[in-house]
Amino acid sequence: MRKWLAVVLALISLLTACAPSRPGDETTGVTLVPPSPLAATAVPPISPSPTPTTAPLASPQSHTEVPAPTRQPDAAAIPCAEGEICLTAGPVPVAGDGTVTLQWNAPGALKVDISWWNRQQREVLHAGLEPAGSLDLAIAEAAIGGGPVVTVYLRAYYGDDEADSHFRTLEIPLQAQHAVASFAVSPQRVDPGDQVTLRWEVTGDAQDVSITVLDESGLLTNEGYRDLAASGSVSVTVAPQRRNHMSFLLYASDAHGVWLSESAAVEITCPDVWFFPDPPADCPWPAHPTKMAVQRFEHGLMIWTEWEDRIRVFFDDSTNVHLRSWAMYENAWFEGMPESSPAIVPPSGYHQPVRGFGQLWREGSHRGTPIRELLGWAVETEWAIERGAVQCDTLPKYSTCYVGDPQGTVYLEEPEGSGWYEWAGPEAIP
Repeated sequence: MRKWLAVVLALISLLTACAPSRPGDETTGVTLVPPSPLAATAVPPISPSPTPTTAPLASPQSHTEVPAPTRQPDAAAIPCAEGEICLTAGPVPVAGDGTVTLQWNAPGALKVDISWWNRQQREVLHAGLEPAGSLDLAIAEAAIGGGPVVTVYLRAYYGDDEADSHFRTLEIPLQAQHAVASFAVSPQRVDPGDQVTLRWEVTGDAQDVSITVLDESGLLTNEGYRDLAASGSVSVTVAPQRRNHMSFLLYASDAHGVWLSESAAVEITCPDVWFFPDPPADCPWPAHPTKMAVQRFEHGLMIWTEWEDRIRVFFDDSTNVHLRSWAMYENAWFEGMPESSPAIVPPSGYHQPVRGFGQLWREGSHRGTPIRELLGWAVETEWAIERGAVQCDTLPKYSTCYVGDPQGTVYLEEPEGSGWYEWAGPEAIP
């Protein structure tokens, strides 16, 4: 036993002598020699897995699997302040058959997704990238849209889901091998049904030239001219129903699919006039003459037009005339139906509406509330307008209409039932 105890004490003494000293240790007579440093070895960054993570944004068929990008070993992170997302591309502008290097930095992000669309309109997505890095993009593989640009999208994740992420886009300018020298229409002002002449000239390596007619809202139509020469002219007839203006868009692309566009427009004179005095400056469609019936209520009025056989209800439900609602209903009353309800007795000085007004007042609703409750009692019996009219402006969308008596009151109906008021001239617009 004493022999074993001596051995243990000897081991403890040996370990104590070999232990490194710490601040406050009082060990003396021992020199500590640090280990020799290892030779520094350059270790290249770890590339992402060759199997990419793809996640379509539009539909299950909208993505394309691509090899995962390799971050450039010598690419330093581009400067970017904390809380910002920085995304650059270079060199730019880039040719349609060239390659551009994307660089990004999203300080504080957990990961980054970068995507673009290819020529087959499928999303190319590189997911789960480092917060800072770079990768190459071949322009020949990317979709060119919105002009001579390729758009790249970056989403930086600061949490586990998209709710805690931020988005950034970058448009990469492309270098076209051609140019639109001119595109014009003459004459500049015509009547509906007249002809105009379009003239154009495209210089450089133009592979495809076309002209498309735009609709009244400025959207592309199926009407146009394809496979045109690099320069030339064509005559176009302005449709009789066109108003305000007619616009044309010229497209020209080079061998790499980089396309340029130029627009031209002709002003169209207004052939019609408003049915009431002191009208707005907008061009109208032809007016529809019609007989009318009108009845006022405590909180609004009703107007029936023979031309449409419909009933407009104007609700006095806001002090702001642009927020007062109005709606139009089919006239469901016909001869042989009861004109009124004997069970309804109005207070003295008020009236129960009859026939079409009465049926709508008793049975109709507006946004879930009974019309009777919204309008209240009629404050007068209905009265007729023999020579009324309905007329709308020629704006392609959200047009404004006017209904009433050319010699009396005209009501302005704002688009989609959003507001109404009595028209008093352009100088008195509330």
